[in-house]
Amino acid sequence: MKQDQDLFPHTGFPVRLEYQDGKEHKICWFQCQNHLEKHLTRYKIKTKDVTIHYQDPALAVPLPVVDKEEPTKVPAKRGRKPKQQLFSSLEQFFEPNEKPVAVVGKVPRTKSKRQ
Repeated sequence: MKQDQDLFPHTGFPVRLEYQDGKEHKICWFQCQNHLEKHLTRYKIKTKDVTIHYQDPALAVPLPVVDKEEPTKVPAKRGRKPKQQLFSSLEQFFEPNEKPVAVVGKVPRTKSKRQ
């Protein structure tokens, strides 16, 4: 019972995972098999490199194979839009517009005939 308590110090986490991540030895506990599988998939941990302990041996289920890496799509880099040159010179900036500009939010008045 003492060894069981050492391996599983948290009562609600009956699944224990041990693996080497670079130079670091990692130990993780999980509430269920699904959480363990999700962790292995997310961090692309190979099942041959891990040690899994179950508090109750009846929980042991064969693990899926995650050794094959699926190619991931890398999103294309978006380049910056080229800056548009608004005016080529100061003379062009100060030239009057051909079209009158309407003020936003106000309706231009039209002459109406009153009877």
